[in-house]
Amino acid sequence: RDTALEQAIEETVKGSRRECVDEKCQLSLVAQLQANFLINTKIKKLYEGTCNISISKFDVEKRAGVDSWEAKFNCTEKGLYETIDGFDFGGKKEQVKIIKQDDTADKNACKYAKEKNDLEIWEKYIEKYPKGECEFEATVRIEELNKKKSEKDNSTKTSSGKIIPPPKEKELKKPADLNVKTLSRWSKKSKNKMTWSEAIQYCENLKEDGYSDWRLPTISELRTLIKNCPTTETGGACKVTSDCLSSKYCINKACGGCSNASDGRYSKLGDTEWFWSSSALSDDAEYAWLAGFYYGDVSSGSKGYKGNVRCVRANSEIQEKKVAAVDAVLKPSAGTWSKNSTHRMDWVDAKAYCDNLKEDGYSDWRMPTISELRTLVKECSATETGGSCSVNDSCLSESKCRNNNCNGCPSSDGKYSIFNDTGRFWSSSERKEDKRFVWFVNFFNGSVYSDTKTGSGFVRCVR
Repeated sequence: RDTALEQAIEETVKGSRRECVDEKCQLSLVAQLQANFLINTKIKKLYEGTCNISISKFDVEKRAGVDSWEAKFNCTEKGLYETIDGFDFGGKKEQVKIIKQDDTADKNACKYAKEKNDLEIWEKYIEKYPKGECEFEATVRIEELNKKKSEKDNSTKTSSGKIIPPPKEKELKKPADLNVKTLSRWSKKSKNKMTWSEAIQYCENLKEDGYSDWRLPTISELRTLIKNCPTTETGGACKVTSDCLSSKYCINKACGGCSNASDGRYSKLGDTEWFWSSSALSDDAEYAWLAGFYYGDVSSGSKGYKGNVRCVRANSEIQEKKVAAVDAVLKPSAGTWSKNSTHRMDWVDAKAYCDNLKEDGYSDWRMPTISELRTLVKECSATETGGSCSVNDSCLSESKCRNNNCNGCPSSDGKYSIFNDTGRFWSSSERKEDKRFVWFVNFFNGSVYSDTKTGSGFVRCVR
C-alpha cells in the first residue's frame, strides 16, 4: 500500500492530475491517494460576460455525491471570488431543505402572530423563525408593544382606581420641527405612515416652508440624523450606505444599533420610529432601506410596509456630504479614515482604489502605512501603536522586526478594531527584503503579518 501511495504521489507531481479531467480517472487517482472526498470545480463560459461555476463534493468511500454548489458570475476574477464567498460550504443543501419543511409552519405562525398582535407571541415567532416571512414586521411590532408596555408600567392609579398616565416626555419634537430648515433642510415628519412608493410621491408633491423641491432621502442622508449610536451614525461600522445597498454584503451586526430608547435620543430631530429612505436593495427590488430611531438601527423592509417620512431638499446632497465630512474629522474614532471597501481585492487594486477614491467631498485619499493602520487596533496591547510587535514604518524586515508579539490576541468579532472590522486590511508598507510582499493587519485577532501583493484583503484609505 505504501509503495502504491508513493507511486501515486509521484505521478501527481509529474502533472498527471492536470490531464485527469474525466470523473472516472479522478476517482481512480483519489482512491490511490486514499482521500475521503473528491472536490471537483468546473468553470464554463456560457456567453459574452457570463460564466458558470459548479463545485461538487463526492464521497469516495460511498461512491456518491454528497453536496454541490452552482452559480453564474460575470467572468471576472473579482466576480469569481465573490460568488465562491457566497456559497455556504457548511451544508447549504440541508439548510434549504429545513427552510422548505418549515415554510408552511412559518406562514401559519406569521398569520397567527398578526391576528393576535401580542408581545409574547411575536417574541416567540422571531425566536423560532429569525428569517421568516414576518421577520421585519415582528421587529416593528415588538418595538411598538414594548413601548406601550413601558408606558403602562409607568402609569399610576389613584385611590378611586382612576389611571393617571405617566408624565409626557420633554417636548423634543416641537423645537426640532421649528428648526428643520436649518437642520440640514429636513421637512417636518409626515402625519401619516405610508408605503415606500407613497413616500416617494409624498416628498415629490410636498410644499413646505415656501419650497417645493423636496425628495425622499437616501439611506446615507437618513443616517446623518442618527446620533448617540456610533455604529450607525455617519462613518460608523454599519456598511449600509448609498454606495453599498446589498442585503448580502452590506448589512452587518453593527447595523443593529444600540439599546432601545423611547426618548428620541438617537435622532437629531427627536424621532423614535422607522423612516423610509429612497434607497432600494440592490439585490431585491421589492425591499428598501429604513432607519429606526427607537434603536438607532438600519434595516430593510418590504416596500409595502407603512413607515414614517421626512423629506430632504433636492439641493441638499452636497451640503450633507460636507456635514458628513466635518463629522468624520471631529469624531475621535474616525480621524481621517474612509469607509471600509465593500469587497476584498489584491494590493495593486487596493492602492488604485484609494488613489481614485472620492468620498465626503475629498479626493486626496491614499493607502495607509503599517504604522497608520496599527492606530486602528484596540484592546490588543501587543499590536496597538507602541506595542511590543516591532513592525512599523521604520522597521519593515520580516526576520528582524516581526516577532511572536505580532501574532495578536484570541480571535474575536470586531473587538480589536475601532471600526469593528474583522478582516485583513492592506497597508502601503512593503516588506524590506522582498518588495513582492506587503504588511497588513488582520482585525479578526489584531495580528500583523505580510503577504504577497496578489493576496486578498480589504482597505480603508486615509487622508
